[in-house]
Amino acid sequence: MQANRPTLLTLVGAAALAMVALVSPVAQGLLWTAAALLALAALLPAAWNFRVLLLFAATAMALVFSEIALRLTVGDEWATVHRLDERRLHALIPGASKLFRHRPINGGGTVAIRINEAGYRGEPLRTDGAGLRVVVYGDSFVEAQYTALEATFVQRLGQQLSRIRAQSVEVINAGVQAYGPDQIGLAMEEQLPQLHPDLVVVVLYAGNDFGDLLRNKLYRLTADGMLESLTPTVGASLRSYFDQARATPIVYKVVDRAWRRMRAALARRFRSGNTLPVEHPVERWSRERQHEFAEWMIPGDAVVSDLFGDTWDADVALTPDAVSAVYKARLMDAVLGHIASISNASDVPLLVVIVPAPIDACPDWEYAQVDPAVYPDYRRRALTDALAGIAERRGIPHVNLFEPFRERGASVYLRGADDHWNDEGQALAARIVGAYLSEAGLLDR
Repeated sequence: MQANRPTLLTLVGAAALAMVALVSPVAQGLLWTAAALLALAALLPAAWNFRVLLLFAATAMALVFSEIALRLTVGDEWATVHRLDERRLHALIPGASKLFRHRPINGGGTVAIRINEAGYRGEPLRTDGAGLRVVVYGDSFVEAQYTALEATFVQRLGQQLSRIRAQSVEVINAGVQAYGPDQIGLAMEEQLPQLHPDLVVVVLYAGNDFGDLLRNKLYRLTADGMLESLTPTVGASLRSYFDQARATPIVYKVVDRAWRRMRAALARRFRSGNTLPVEHPVERWSRERQHEFAEWMIPGDAVVSDLFGDTWDADVALTPDAVSAVYKARLMDAVLGHIASISNASDVPLLVVIVPAPIDACPDWEYAQVDPAVYPDYRRRALTDALAGIAERRGIPHVNLFEPFRERGASVYLRGADDHWNDEGQALAARIVGAYLSEAGLLDR
């Protein structure tokens, strides 16, 4: 009996690993492999069984202590502040926190992100009811994980308005990374009755908000051009992404990142001797938009497979008369009309702020430029003018930031492939929007 104890313990360990593999969404392949190896070890003599058990026990302890050390030192850097949402597809996690780390090209600094208990980035909401309240909706340009809280557009706008009006103005950051105007409308329906704001500001990023309406699959147009609400489902891979973001051990994430970087380095080295041309970003974005529209036109396809991979709306910018571009413009018109009706129903003034993409506003943007010889129908103002035209026809007050951003060039954006506005861009936008609100009197009701 004594001689069989290592064998029994080995089998128990294999069974335990198999049970974990059954319920774990993370590293199932590795867990099944480890369980199989441990089960096979039970066939070895008792002395070897004991050695295998020691090896597995030592490995498990090393992993546990490594996980504890990583959580204590860099846990916030690997955390997530997003969760799935049955109605809006995804949302912020109340009380969550994380650390954003810039790439070296953008300074390499870190930014602490804190989500308050109400589910918004920033300080707890004011409960005294004093002063004015403004709610700012948008995507990652508003949530701004890459910017210290005090330097975000939302905080700077609050400072501008408080100074201009000589009274306290609370500005709530209702931005959520990767949100499209469709998700913003759903958030407004839920939140405006609770927040009772004096003004709603919706920030639209001209670079990818048209495409968000297709990727999210929350609405489509009927044959007579009316907005039809859909009930999409989150795809298995996307749902797994959210599950793993919260459940995956940091040790696994660190090893996975190192492995991916090593593969990328090897791929770059292999390609260095390859004479095949590398696809230009504009060509890649154009191809991606064609694929999205083709997927969108498949009847009955209501599976959302991508929320965060939203790149430049090449079809609307390059070929404005294409079927996909025309459809996106009509869908955007209907969605913005719906947003306006929500603010009207809540008796809250609405302001739309339009942010241009750096590829459009900056002839000096280092990452990519459009070749007019290849795309003769391209206009730098196409995307922002399309949004401004919709707002104008709908009677929605709006601020188009294209000209002031064009004058500043790439200095108002992050560098490299990151197309977000930087601290300077957010400060400039806050000054312009604050001045507009002061002149337009939208807060004087």
